[in-house]
Amino acid sequence: CTGASAMGTQNGSHPLHVLISGTTGWIGGELAKALLSSRCRVTGLNRRACQIDGLAPVQADISKPDFALEGVDRPDVAVHLAGALGWCSLEQAVDANLAGTRRFVQAALDRGCRRIIVASSVACIGTSAPSHPPRKLPLAADHPYEGGPWPYAFSKYAAEGLIDLFAADEKYSEVDFIVVRIGATVTDPPEILHLDGVVDGKQQSWKVLPATCTPSPYTAANPEKFPEAALCSVALSDQVSCLLAAVRAPRCPGVRKLACVAPKLYAQDTVPELMASWYGKEAASRIDMSHYAVPGRERDPIYDLDAGRRAIGWEPKVDLLAGHAGIKPSSPDTVTATAARPPASPSPGLPLAATAAVHVTIVKRVEPAEQPAWLAMANEMVAATWREEGCEVYSFVRSTTAADTFCIVERWASQAHLDAHFLTPHFVRLVPAMDALSQTVELHVSADAMAVQRPPRTTKILVLYDSSTACTAQMAALVAEGARQLDHVEVRLRVVPGPENHWDDATKAVRTRDVLATFADVYWADGVAAGSPTNLGCVSWRMKKFWDDLSQAGYWPKLDGRVGCSFSSVGGSGGGSELVCMAMNSIMMNFGFSCFGVTDYVSFKTTLHYGAQVAKAPRDPLDQMACRRLGRRLAEFAAFYLSHRAEAHPLLASKAHDFAQWGGAAIPARGADPDELLRLNTARFTGPLYLPELSPAGMAALPQTAAPVSLAKDSASALAIDKPASPKKVALVYTAMCDYVHGSTAAAATYVSLLLASRGYEPIVSDDASQLELPTAPAFDLIVLVNNSGQIFDPAREALTRHLEQGRPVLGLHACLASFLDGRDASGATPLGATCTLIQDVFGAHFVNHPPPQKGRVVLQRAAGAKNPWGGPESLGAIPDTYEAYDEFFNFRLDPAAFGHAGDVTVLATLDEASYEGGTMGALHPIVWCREWGANAARVFYCGLGHFGSDYSSGGIAQHTASFIRAGMDYVLGKAL
Repeated sequence: CTGASAMGTQNGSHPLHVLISGTTGWIGGELAKALLSSRCRVTGLNRRACQIDGLAPVQADISKPDFALEGVDRPDVAVHLAGALGWCSLEQAVDANLAGTRRFVQAALDRGCRRIIVASSVACIGTSAPSHPPRKLPLAADHPYEGGPWPYAFSKYAAEGLIDLFAADEKYSEVDFIVVRIGATVTDPPEILHLDGVVDGKQQSWKVLPATCTPSPYTAANPEKFPEAALCSVALSDQVSCLLAAVRAPRCPGVRKLACVAPKLYAQDTVPELMASWYGKEAASRIDMSHYAVPGRERDPIYDLDAGRRAIGWEPKVDLLAGHAGIKPSSPDTVTATAARPPASPSPGLPLAATAAVHVTIVKRVEPAEQPAWLAMANEMVAATWREEGCEVYSFVRSTTAADTFCIVERWASQAHLDAHFLTPHFVRLVPAMDALSQTVELHVSADAMAVQRPPRTTKILVLYDSSTACTAQMAALVAEGARQLDHVEVRLRVVPGPENHWDDATKAVRTRDVLATFADVYWADGVAAGSPTNLGCVSWRMKKFWDDLSQAGYWPKLDGRVGCSFSSVGGSGGGSELVCMAMNSIMMNFGFSCFGVTDYVSFKTTLHYGAQVAKAPRDPLDQMACRRLGRRLAEFAAFYLSHRAEAHPLLASKAHDFAQWGGAAIPARGADPDELLRLNTARFTGPLYLPELSPAGMAALPQTAAPVSLAKDSASALAIDKPASPKKVALVYTAMCDYVHGSTAAAATYVSLLLASRGYEPIVSDDASQLELPTAPAFDLIVLVNNSGQIFDPAREALTRHLEQGRPVLGLHACLASFLDGRDASGATPLGATCTLIQDVFGAHFVNHPPPQKGRVVLQRAAGAKNPWGGPESLGAIPDTYEAYDEFFNFRLDPAAFGHAGDVTVLATLDEASYEGGTMGALHPIVWCREWGANAARVFYCGLGHFGSDYSSGGIAQHTASFIRAGMDYVLGKAL
């Protein structure tokens, strides 16, 4: 593939001419407006008259045999959107969608067009219920026709075959064909509507609701042409951005196919549940849905979007369900709009293989001479694979009887996890190299032969108490009941030993109800709930003596790492029971226990921050609930921290249900139904509940800094202290390099820091990813990215977008556009793709490759001054119109001027590709540019020059690069260029 066509201009000589069929439709109309705003020349072909400001209209009917494209000069790009709609007859489908596509494409080719974009449909696979279910989900972007009885689906797939036929013709070998399988396009949230065709002069539209399970499967008497249609919705803004990306993508002769649907399902139910509902459990069990068994993928779309990322650098943004008004959980066991719920057991319609563990055993023979290199790669492979999600066992072992024989032993949580492993960069890079040095003797992929599964480690809870009048004993029983709500928990209820008090109630035989505690019980336990009566605001003497004796018996230094909590009964409210809980926690902390607080409210006014406290016996249902919740929380924390059960964490268990039920701070309403309170309090654990407000994205939406403090005034109404000086603004100079390390980075960071300091900023130079990951990322006034490479932080938690949305600037230097690449090549020659679109979204382009460093001519684009006037000698005004530089000249995935919308990108300097070897972007090869990003016009500046340390100097032959950086710094800090 070669460089992208410019959006707005073609090779710098004339405006890009785009021919669109169907601009009277809402997709075609919005696409035409977007292209016109990017200074393209747009011709609209329609059956009916079309009036869009700036559009050149042509009226003709592609479904007619006498169709002719008259009065249209050569288009640079032709986009075919016109056609018959989903409810068309077979005759209409053939005339408009098949024959009409042939006529339009042929006419565009005859006029010399070299990029054809054809709108197909996700419906072209032809799945239909009950007779034609899909075979595997997600569906590939080029998945063949399944054969459902639907003229529209057949015509769309047949039209794709026509494109393949055109591409196979030698005379069209240089033509770039892009087929986009369009989803069910809807308006952006919150009001989600589908606008269909115009019938009798009226726009047909209807409200689109999320997909839901049906009460019973579809039958032959009640069929459904395409039940998955509801899962293939896509927001109009994403649909238009996909077509724009196809228009401006790098040229690549041949056929590229991709799907355009929303990034997440427009449904609350999981894909396996929906398939079982629509097609029946038996038919659904034959659909490979292992992809959705991987945690985090439960709401992935049913179409594979990777083809769009690879082919044109596009991915959708709008999660329709998240933006849909009125989506609320129906019960605490219902996942909310954007929740992701990994199945605790195989879901209906999900084959056992989708969730069952997969074992892989490989026997390798490696010659002694090759073993050092092979084992070095094995060590690297193991270190990377152990970090993969779903990897349970991954080890290399050597035979004790044959020194050249090794065995690789693997266990994966599911087949989907293993499939994901095959696609990781370390697998793709290392495994072929290791195979070249070894011989595979045996390879076995196996499943568990036993019907039973090993349960999680049992969590052991000790409820230890002292009681004189049975009040604390009753509390202890309720705490034990709460702990047993979590599965795989064993509870011991024990009473501390010791002589009777004269005030003990002998009639209740309190201390004979349960077994007397021993020191071994404490050693046995993972978690301890210790309960004592409140005696003069203190722990009972028997409870204190038990722990004193425990320490003197030699246990004190040997009980670290356990979890503890406390509870107490008291004669009346305000009698000091909280003091007892805190004192009891202090005792356990002295033994190395981790004691926790509880934020839960079991009713509007009943909580247990320091432990459960009850006045007299726990007769009130609210007091009983507090005791149960304490035991439940102890079991959850002990299971999470000591039994390594991630799903038992309170924010996925009891606390998550509180949030789901009550919202806000998870505090029940004043008039909450007592029966509902009791139901929540006594419910057993049935699996984790993932809520969007508790996810990293949800937490990132909360304020990230403390509120400002107002200074008090003295009696004279003046500030009590002198007014402090205004604090310096802070800039992050981010230097993380996880792949190629540029030797000039230290010089670049130093130069940038000096520029910032001279402009009153405090520079912070760091390569710590937490500086740019939510929720830890501070709020910087400026972010400077310097020569970054590799996976420099987690893009799923990135803070750059938030920074820009707040109108704050970003400055990028040289190799920062080489971050997040999908491969490695120290020479830089190999064209590489991107693992995410973040860099492209921020700067408008992403690194592809570069030739070796050499001399080349830099051309200043003085015409850009119309928007950003040149400054004086300290700015761009000092740089000559052209000059020769020795540097490393990057090729980019997209022309940033093409990426920008409505002229928000200004190219300041270009490279003359005739002056050096290896350029691929054409006559206007951008190398320095700026843009205004988003609604708040955040300023972004990028300088692609600066491979050498000498570039970061105010004098010498490299002074012009330093001038660009100085000008860029002034620009992002608010000055004109």
